[in-house]
Order: sequence, then C-alpha cells, then structure tokens
Amino acid sequence: MKNLITLIFVALLSACASQAQFGNFTKTNGQQREFSTVLATESVAQLHSSYAPASTTFSLIHPAKDEYGQQLIQQLRDKGFAVAEFGTGSTGQPLSYVVDYVGDNAILVTLRVGQSVTARMFDTKNNRLTATGSWSRLE
Repeated sequence: MKNLITLIFVALLSACASQAQFGNFTKTNGQQREFSTVLATESVAQLHSSYAPASTTFSLIHPAKDEYGQQLIQQLRDKGFAVAEFGTGSTGQPLSYVVDYVGDNAILVTLRVGQSVTARMFDTKNNRLTATGSWSRLE
C-alpha cells in the first residue's frame, strides 16, 4: 500500500510539472544497462497495449541519448511503431519519459504520451529488477 501511495504521489507530481526534466537519471553501470533493457521492454509492452502499431507515430520531445531511451526507440520500431527522434519536427504523439530512483531500492518509470501519464515502480533489491505493481494511468 505504501508503494502504491508513493507511486501515485510521484506520478501526480510529474504530471503537474509543466517544464519538467526528462530522461534517465539512474546510474550507467553494467547492472543499470541490463535494467534499462528490461525497463524498455516493459515500457514498450505498456505502450503496445494502448496504441496501435503501424498507425501510431511517437515523437520524442527530448533527446534520448541514454541506454533506456535508445532501447525504447529500437524496441518501439521493432514492434511496428514509427518513432521520430527529438529535433526532427514530426507531428506524431508527443512522447517523453523519466526513469529515476525513488528511495534506495526502487526505480520509477514514467511515460507521457500527449497529456496521458503512465507510471510503474520497480524494485531493485538484491540486484534484481522486479515490478512492484501494475502500470498506473493518469489522464
């Protein structure tokens, strides 16, 4: 219950921020690279459940130079989505993400498509990545 309340609170804060920073704010060590791949896979599965490939274009509103962002772009394209990277002037669905630590042993992934915000918390105890609940969607 505590994790759910924290998730909702953090998601609400990120939804309210008009000029928030976007990107991946976690460490870039070897373990985190593995986590980024898993987090991107989970994120793409969530987006795939809400948007139709081949008829949806996502347009990143910030550079995706980190491991998670690169994995996200590649996996979205592999699933059949068109993805316009930052600065290309595309008119697709605006997409942004924040991957950041929440406490010592948790990572929160927040995806924003247009005005819709989806978030999920992951536990990192014992160097293992485990989802602590379902995706939460705020509109």
